[in-house]
Amino acid sequence: MERYVFPRIGQRPVSEVNTVDVLEILSPIWHVKAETARAVRQRVRSVLEWAVAMDLRNDNPCDRVVPVLGPQNDIVTHRQALAHKDVAAALETVRNGSAQPAVRLALEFPVLTAARSGEVRLATWDEIDTAGAVWTVPSTRMKAKREHRVPLCGRALAILDAARTLGGGNRLVFPMRSGRSIASSTFPKMLQYHEVAAVPHGFRSSFRDWAAELTDHPREVIEAALAHVIQNKVEAAYARSDLFERRRRLMNDWAAYLDGQADGSARRWSARRHGPPRGGDRGRPEDDDGLDSHFPEGQFRRERPPAMGVIREHPLRRKTTGFRGVAPGITGGATGSGLFLPEGAIRPATTGHSGAATWLARCDSGCDRGASTESHASVAN
Repeated sequence: MERYVFPRIGQRPVSEVNTVDVLEILSPIWHVKAETARAVRQRVRSVLEWAVAMDLRNDNPCDRVVPVLGPQNDIVTHRQALAHKDVAAALETVRNGSAQPAVRLALEFPVLTAARSGEVRLATWDEIDTAGAVWTVPSTRMKAKREHRVPLCGRALAILDAARTLGGGNRLVFPMRSGRSIASSTFPKMLQYHEVAAVPHGFRSSFRDWAAELTDHPREVIEAALAHVIQNKVEAAYARSDLFERRRRLMNDWAAYLDGQADGSARRWSARRHGPPRGGDRGRPEDDDGLDSHFPEGQFRRERPPAMGVIREHPLRRKTTGFRGVAPGITGGATGSGLFLPEGAIRPATTGHSGAATWLARCDSGCDRGASTESHASVAN
């Protein structure tokens, strides 16, 4: 208001402000500084709405200027963020910098917790439960205005231990030497000084990209870690859990990735989705991310051949003697091992086709193929 509005109409009675005045205020910035122009219009409109309510004027000229100014078509620009593979190097640069120790620790803390910088700068010790490795951010400091529990990894707890020795009894977790809280401009200036091409909020984007690209953690868990609100009101009404323990596993994986000790764990295979792993990974138990089941050592779900359909039991059965399956040339339906073939595919018979017989025997997991058995073969329509 002081920069754009008061120089033109600051000394004029509200009853004398007209559409031309509003246009001359907004026109220079409407397409150049689109967000600022919208904010200026909203504030001027609020003042004039008050004047209308007080019967000081009859209309609000701000309601008539948008068609004259035209659509803004402002370009959406995202905040600067690093690729997730570059985050660890940036943190190392900050650790070796010359900033105050508390500031260096404070910048690393939101990276490890995926928290917003404002939540960290004003954090107090009464919010920290080191025994339970939990940081509880009150609703007053959260963007969504609801309490948020943050799981703390080992490195985050080490940062808190170091910060406790620097605070001198201050209730703030990361105070400046003056005892005051870290200013909102301190983190961006420090990153700019070290030539890190990111803003503090951009590390949340780096975390989001890593979780989506290199892990199998569910989207709901990732969004909960970022304290994002479910936009669908019906879905939000049923989603009562904050998925805390699953978020703890996610944040531990993120810390391990940054530490460089277990970047391979970020590419976890999924036996349910991709079949057994190859090479040296065979026999490794699967990480528990809440989606996939554990398998005994060396045992995995049998892998479906690319040409086949879904493995399932066929509801139709009939007695057969001397063979399993049906003769070649009959297409579609089920094979003797309970495997459904796509329509048009030719079924292999177990007699006279050693390769098919071997494969079916493997799928049947050692079933006796000798004497008379109850086959799963279907009668061709």
